[in-house]
Amino acid sequence: MTAAVPADDIRQVVTVPVAITPSELRKRARALNRQVVTETGRPVTIERLRDEYGLSRRDTTDLRREITGSSRS
Repeated sequence: MTAAVPADDIRQVVTVPVAITPSELRKRARALNRQVVTETGRPVTIERLRDEYGLSRRDTTDLRREITGSSRS
């Protein structure tokens, strides 16, 4: 037989945002770009990077230029 017992302490849920370093972001973005190029033959899009990493359009454009070595966006 089991019985419900009230908790002694009130439990609190703590949410902490997880941030990655710029170098880790570039590393992950390069890996994603390699994957997309393998699958499609084309570089990763700005929209895909924005969806994956939640960056602003400007930050995503700069990141894409850096990882693809391209001046086009």
